[in-house]
Amino acid sequence: MLPTRFPRLVLPLLCVLLCLGNCAAKPIDAREYPRTETYAIAPDTDTTFRRYIAPLVAKNGGQSGFELITTGKYAFLSRMALIHYAEKTLDIQYYILQDDKTGLAILHEVMAAADRGVRVRILVDDMRLKDVYHAMAVMDSHPNIEIRGFNPITVEKQSLISRINTWLGDFDRYTKRMHNKALIADNQLAIVGGRNLGDQYFDVSGDFAFNDLDVITAGPITAEISRSFDKYWNSPQAFPRAALTLPEAKPEDVAELKEQMVASRKELAESTIGEDLRKNEILSMLREGDGLFTFAPSRFTVDSPLKIRQDSDDTESPPFEALVELVEKSDHELLAVTPYFVPREDGVAWLREAMARGLKVKVLTNSLAATDVSMVHSGYAKYRREMLEMGVELYEFKQIPGVRTRSNLFKSSSRSSLHSKVYVVDRRFVVLGSFNLDPRSVELNTELAVVIDSPKIAAKIVQMFEETIGPKASYKVSLKDVDGIAESKEMVWEAKDKDGNPEVFVTDPKPGAWRSISTWFFGKFDLDDQL
Repeated sequence: MLPTRFPRLVLPLLCVLLCLGNCAAKPIDAREYPRTETYAIAPDTDTTFRRYIAPLVAKNGGQSGFELITTGKYAFLSRMALIHYAEKTLDIQYYILQDDKTGLAILHEVMAAADRGVRVRILVDDMRLKDVYHAMAVMDSHPNIEIRGFNPITVEKQSLISRINTWLGDFDRYTKRMHNKALIADNQLAIVGGRNLGDQYFDVSGDFAFNDLDVITAGPITAEISRSFDKYWNSPQAFPRAALTLPEAKPEDVAELKEQMVASRKELAESTIGEDLRKNEILSMLREGDGLFTFAPSRFTVDSPLKIRQDSDDTESPPFEALVELVEKSDHELLAVTPYFVPREDGVAWLREAMARGLKVKVLTNSLAATDVSMVHSGYAKYRREMLEMGVELYEFKQIPGVRTRSNLFKSSSRSSLHSKVYVVDRRFVVLGSFNLDPRSVELNTELAVVIDSPKIAAKIVQMFEETIGPKASYKVSLKDVDGIAESKEMVWEAKDKDGNPEVFVTDPKPGAWRSISTWFFGKFDLDDQL
């Protein structure tokens, strides 16, 4: 039994905490901590990359060049090559950076670059830094490497009262994250897209893989990506590692991790990937001229880092607005690949208006069995029937254990989840980046995307799209008269199994009990604005 005085002690404290939580939490500002504003080197700085790329850009009328990264292996090798050949600077911006096999190998390569004098800036969303605080301690100990965390929940200088106020009164600090992904070498080459850094994104993990898409950029657009990085790096939301409330990294743990980094890099060097690393494909293809890149008109779109401090109703989303602009000028076709698809009523109305002009819409998203976030699927499922009724073609990516489809863009591993975010308008315009068609990307998180005007690049993505929506890789969702009553059409999922036999389902296929229950549960709440 509780002491009789317990309520007398607790109730006043609860009242104080509630009052604090109702107070507007004062925004914490990174400029209150010791840090120096730094910027990308000038695009015309003499480097090996510059000497190869500048003539190609001039030859192609000043346009930027692009190379799709469609496999996990090539995604890893491309990043390692850019890091290996960087001579002046490396700027690295990610939502997630893992300390697994490939993550440690990449960090080891970054350390080697810093050892030869390359200036390294690493900006990671603070929500994920606590998972890799040992690795960040190792990196930040190098004089040529600086670590910053974006949008931390709390920081070291805050008093206990201030932290409680933040925890209770500043919910945006939890929900609004930096979702951008970019790696930039010498302000000449960049990799942007959907992949974070870790085994699951490079198809190395033995039990799970995110199937994703990136692009290598060369030319003027890379300088735009660098300017975006600078804005984030110097923003009031980018805190030096010393200001972050990370666990203390013990010297023995740091030493052990350094050994793991060396071992991970050595293991990869001795594997078949090591042979590919030694070929240095990117540099050799640059020597050959136009073989690597497709040059095309383009532009870079990115959210402001200040987006996370704005009310959701007032935020602007340049990546999404770029897609909207293209769709509103089109009356032909929109192909959308988005792993997290929550259109809400306004999105459904937008699509209905576009389709009334004659636009054909095809959407590929995750099935309930394949998604890694069943809560998001609950937000999508409630609009599924309405979209089908108005003519949207819906395809849901299957979870296919142990089977790999021919298309490397969305291939399956032992358990896979679609993670690519790419949109093709009129088989000409490509919008590729980190943003999904959901409220989180549009209103909460910061995102980026490249917009490319290239029928050639669009054709590659369309081909892979058409292969992936086929019945062995995806379910086609439609409304069919199952019982002979036209007025009561049922939702049907159609596909083929691994032996080519037809499969038909009238509920979400093969989700497992827990996913079914959790999706049903979350569907009872109005959570769309947080999905």
